[in-house]
Amino acid sequence: MKLIRLSAFRIFVLLFIFGLPTFSQAQIQTQMEIDKRIDSLVQDITLTPKEILTELDPLIDVIKQKQWPITLIKAMSLKVQQLSILEHFNEANDLINEFLPKAKKLNLKDEILSFELGSLVIEDAKGFSKKVIEMREILLNKAEAETDKSIVALIYVDLGGSEILSRNYTLALQYLKKAYQLYLSLDDKVNTSLVLTEIAGVYVSLEDYERAKGFYREALNIFKETKKQFAESIALHNLGRTYLFNSEYKEAKEIFEESLALSTLLDDKIGVTWAQFSLARVLFHEQKWQEALNYYKGTAEVFAESGDKHMYFDSLLGVMKTQIKLKNIDEATDVLKQLETLLADINQATYNALFLGGAAQLAYAKGDYLTAYQNEKKYREQKDLIHKIETKQNSHKYRVQFESELKENENKVLLKENELNNLKIAQQQQQKKYGYLIIAFTIVVIFIFAFMLFKLNQHRNRFKEMALKDHLTNSPNRRAILQYANERFKEAKCNHVDLSIGIIDLDFFKKVNDTYGHDVGDEVLRSFAAACRTIMRKEDKFGRYGGEEWLFVLPDTNNIKLIFERLHQELNNRPIMGFPPEQYITFSMGVAGFKHGEDTSLHALIMRADTCLYKAKDAGRNKLEIEHV
Repeated sequence: MKLIRLSAFRIFVLLFIFGLPTFSQAQIQTQMEIDKRIDSLVQDITLTPKEILTELDPLIDVIKQKQWPITLIKAMSLKVQQLSILEHFNEANDLINEFLPKAKKLNLKDEILSFELGSLVIEDAKGFSKKVIEMREILLNKAEAETDKSIVALIYVDLGGSEILSRNYTLALQYLKKAYQLYLSLDDKVNTSLVLTEIAGVYVSLEDYERAKGFYREALNIFKETKKQFAESIALHNLGRTYLFNSEYKEAKEIFEESLALSTLLDDKIGVTWAQFSLARVLFHEQKWQEALNYYKGTAEVFAESGDKHMYFDSLLGVMKTQIKLKNIDEATDVLKQLETLLADINQATYNALFLGGAAQLAYAKGDYLTAYQNEKKYREQKDLIHKIETKQNSHKYRVQFESELKENENKVLLKENELNNLKIAQQQQQKKYGYLIIAFTIVVIFIFAFMLFKLNQHRNRFKEMALKDHLTNSPNRRAILQYANERFKEAKCNHVDLSIGIIDLDFFKKVNDTYGHDVGDEVLRSFAAACRTIMRKEDKFGRYGGEEWLFVLPDTNNIKLIFERLHQELNNRPIMGFPPEQYITFSMGVAGFKHGEDTSLHALIMRADTCLYKAKDAGRNKLEIEHV
């Protein structure tokens, strides 16, 4: 988010550098020298925001001493831009409040727009509000009335970025698509890439991670080529977040460490903070609770100071969840109170859902299962509401349109040549026009017919898949697992390979339903299925056989005891909503092996596995009984 919206300000400063009026002839030389130096600060893409501020502040002192009001407003506009990039929102906001009225009084159109764009970024960081909506409307009107393409593109980039923060992806893509087309027409390679990183952010939100990675890497190549290190550090961080969201933790950690090193080299405090925040998330996944807590606490302090309430909330939430893992319940409770206060300022459904989820986890840790269940229920209801509002289908439609336009732009020259060739052919063979029309009509009919067949086949496959899935656990149902077992049984008979059939029954499952309710029982079944998917080999299959019984098909394996132990460990390492963490879930398993030359039916093999299961249960449950051949 930070990359495009704040880098876009830099372009804008160029728009009003050369149009400033001058004062007395005695002053003009000094004033022109200062203007020239400000121009060079804007155009030098190798400078970091901190380096620009270091040179800019002495110039501002001279301007104030000489009392050049218009030059001072111009310099302050550049300072606001750099402060916003560094997320020093409070200081930037103070300057806007002071100098925007002065710019309006002098009717400085370009500077007014620059301050308004900066103000939108700052208000977005504070949280969604009525003021954000009003500012978007003002800027949209200016974009529609403006004739300068670079200014219009700049406004659309910032509007798109603002809509992403509000999760309005459809509208965001519309604005960003317009900005992309404008920069492309201006042959502005760098800023075209900046827009692509914003588009990549939308893909991340839509969980299309592979496409997002492609856009980020394309932009990174251009930033490295142009030595735009500050933009490179942010693009690296965004690429790392994409890997993180796709659960590719090792790759994410490597990229975050690279981003952290580059931000440290650039002395970019906020860049360092963002990298540390993301590393904290990876450390949390690695169960390095104390290291994660140290990072979360540090980032919370920086984001609180900068005025970025969204990231302050996220950091505090990380602190609370880590304190829960460290069993520091009192500290976690104090943080929850801070989050509740901050939530009132942010006023967004997404953060309300995050708060409810965190509150549920804390209640579970305290043993207050009723409150935990109530908060979890509210959390799920809030998530369902957010999903409906986002209307992902419309977002997908605009995403596909944008991809098509990207492809068209890449092949623009080739398309124009084809059009000329088609025109010549049409002029030379006009007499065949009607024949071509008939051919074209036939092709269209064939295409429509083929498309209908494709959709019909798609629906058939989807219904076929639905018929083979257990909808509660998203695992194969009885019909599907028996079908797979029968295929492996035939293979074992023909090829003389080993095959084992196992049946697992969750111990005292009725007691779980009676004690904690059927919703918790359903969560237990889902967790069991997830544990199976985690530990089993690719060739091993499992499916819900009925109720709490599961059928396992294990070709060519002699590690059944290891599977039993790993499955027990994985299941009990998973937190289950509504189920006390101190209690363990056990299960009994019976296994029978295929007897070459004796077994003539799969049914007989399953019945022997079922007999072993009952022996395991009779032996006291939580047992593995393997048929001895």
